[in-house]
Amino acid sequence: MKYVLVIEGQETPLDESIAANDDVLRTTIGAYMPQLANAEIQRRTEGDTVRIQMLKRAGTKGSVAAVCQELGAAPSQLNPALSLAWQIEQLKLQKGLDITALIALQPQIEAAYTSGQKWEVAIASANLNLCRAPATPARITPKLI
Repeated sequence: MKYVLVIEGQETPLDESIAANDDVLRTTIGAYMPQLANAEIQRRTEGDTVRIQMLKRAGTKGSVAAVCQELGAAPSQLNPALSLAWQIEQLKLQKGLDITALIALQPQIEAAYTSGQKWEVAIASANLNLCRAPATPARITPKLI
């Protein structure tokens, strides 16, 4: 028996050791085409040839409804460290940055540094929570822009 893999109209002969098992086929092809790692597999026998078609299907997108709701409700803010960095850059451009100006900015620099550290912890925590969120199937297909 001959096996032929059909992906987006392109035909490739396959060895029986790969083609006979769907899991082996997905793993093998998925190494080269990750978008097919969870593809739907359809087989059709034509004489002595089995034509195998792999069709991409939408995977899970993760449970993000609650996270998106929280992100949408979060107030828009600019990291104080970035704001201060831009302020200092403006002083440099205006040639108004000298040791006296830097000493005067020291309390703002300390506050921005402390706040920036808190932001880093909060962002790391949010990232960890996103990574740990269980996967769920998407209810809609996103539109590509």
